[in-house]
Amino acid sequence: MSTKELTTQPYMDVTGEVALTFHDAVTGELVAERVHKNLVVDTAFQILPWAIGRDPNKQIEFISIGTGGDYQEQPAGSPVDTGTRNPATVTDQGNRIELFRAAIVTIEFPDLNSVRFYSILQADESNSAGIDEFALLSSDGTCFSHEVNDPDPAPPNRAVKYTKNNGLIVVVRWTLDFFRCGGSPSAVTIPDSGGIPVVITP
Repeated sequence: MSTKELTTQPYMDVTGEVALTFHDAVTGELVAERVHKNLVVDTAFQILPWAIGRDPNKQIEFISIGTGGDYQEQPAGSPVDTGTRNPATVTDQGNRIELFRAAIVTIEFPDLNSVRFYSILQADESNSAGIDEFALLSSDGTCFSHEVNDPDPAPPNRAVKYTKNNGLIVVVRWTLDFFRCGGSPSAVTIPDSGGIPVVITP
């Protein structure tokens, strides 16, 4: 079996955060602000090559607002709030229950290694008392990163749920940071596009 040996460069890590600012819908006054670290999920690395190659279906286009951050797998697929916290993992591909999908309205680059996406929830959008998770989605709905609200410190330590009503406008600011990390992964064998294994050595 033919193989091709490659030497890896220092690898890349992707991190980020989700910031929410709640504003009075009439005056625009800042009412509250919350910041959470996000989790870049496995499907992000399926999006990246296509996004870099300008595939219109893989551009980051939406921020999904959902509920179900305190979930356990149920046979019917419906989350049941039992108080047992089971937060998002890298294999999750979006929110448990999507309440609203907001389009990206602005993109900026705060640093050379960062990109930031903005969505705005207007007064009449996504009004709910149970918002506790968010997802950053591509044009075709593939999840890039996922955030579940931090648990309430008071028992039973369920994820904090935000209430959005028609008296509030919420600005969602999602920042992704790309870092070059030291070291190399262990040697692995992966198939290339033609099915020929490629051996990667550190």
